[in-house]
Amino acid sequence: MNSTAGPPSDKPSSNPSSGPGVNRQFGPGKTLVFSLLPLLILVFVVEAGFRVREFFYPPFQADYGLGFDEGSRVFASRLGIMTTRVNKLVSFNFETFSRRKPANECRVFMIGGSNVNYLANLFPEYERRLTEELGGACQVNLINVGGLAYGSQRLLRIAFELMDYDPDLLLIYAGHNEFEELQQLELVETDNVPLQRVIYRSAVARFFRDRAVTKDLDALQLARNQELLGNPQVDYMATAGKTFTQEEIDDRMRRYEDHLDRIISLYLERGVPVVIGTVATNYWEPDLPWDKREIREEIDALYAEGRFEEGLALARQVLRESSRHQASDAENEIIMRLAAKHNLPLADVSGAIADAEPNGVPGETLLSDRCHVTEEGKVILMDNFAPLVVQALQERRAP
Repeated sequence: MNSTAGPPSDKPSSNPSSGPGVNRQFGPGKTLVFSLLPLLILVFVVEAGFRVREFFYPPFQADYGLGFDEGSRVFASRLGIMTTRVNKLVSFNFETFSRRKPANECRVFMIGGSNVNYLANLFPEYERRLTEELGGACQVNLINVGGLAYGSQRLLRIAFELMDYDPDLLLIYAGHNEFEELQQLELVETDNVPLQRVIYRSAVARFFRDRAVTKDLDALQLARNQELLGNPQVDYMATAGKTFTQEEIDDRMRRYEDHLDRIISLYLERGVPVVIGTVATNYWEPDLPWDKREIREEIDALYAEGRFEEGLALARQVLRESSRHQASDAENEIIMRLAAKHNLPLADVSGAIADAEPNGVPGETLLSDRCHVTEEGKVILMDNFAPLVVQALQERRAP
């Protein structure tokens, strides 16, 4: 029987892509992919390594845009629960509340700067007291939205956000940060915020960012130490090295009034009551620019001589005419004017603090620095808001 099989042929294969010694050819796309593959693997390994490092050395929390950008929100929703965003914890307390408000809850937001932020430890006790004074008509939930160094410009953004969470009442205590906020705004490039959010998703980028920030902070601290050693009487942090003109001061006060007016109008138009408070400020040791040091010495001398009314009058006059990191009569006059315009309940915290001071001068015992009330001052502040909160909630819940 004849077989068709024969000895192997010496002829080369007709298939050019097979056989020994033949170089396999790839298209441009595959060539690029295989060329970049080692680099991509290296990037992946390095990124993974830096992410592991962050478990032991957590990165700085960064609030890109510092709350000035349109997309910045304080709270985020997860499984029906609203919580303070992680990046906002650099400025705000951790708060949590239900996305859908329970029927028996009276939801009260309080906005402002660091004075409001520092009230957080009192909120549980006042929630209990207010609930009792309402006779169990509802369970009061006080939610602290006080942002460190936040002024009225950013509080306006926050007020719009809070409307999404079904508030029953808004409390406002703000006025110390208008000039500090203005200086912060000059440092923020809001157009770059979206790009920063993308870049710093990378652990490698966060590592180099944090190294640069640490270096800058060390340099600032060194410079400040040298300044203090050169002249220990100057409070460089109080004025941040910037003096505003009278035109700039007046413009900032106009903006402050406009921001508060827009917040109040927004809430009243949607049927949500508002309670606002005058702002206690330190007239015993007012924060004045260095060029006002002679007036500060005159104020101190008047107090030392027991001429408290004269010293207080001089402190009030010079503070309202200066760039400042504390409220003045200018801010409180705006607050009272807006309360009258909108027929708002007014918590006269400023007056209550003055009445409680030994010599009627705010700051002698009840402020720990130029603007922050002491623990005793916090109680006075909350006690002035509390009855107005009860009244507002009773009227809102009335049939």
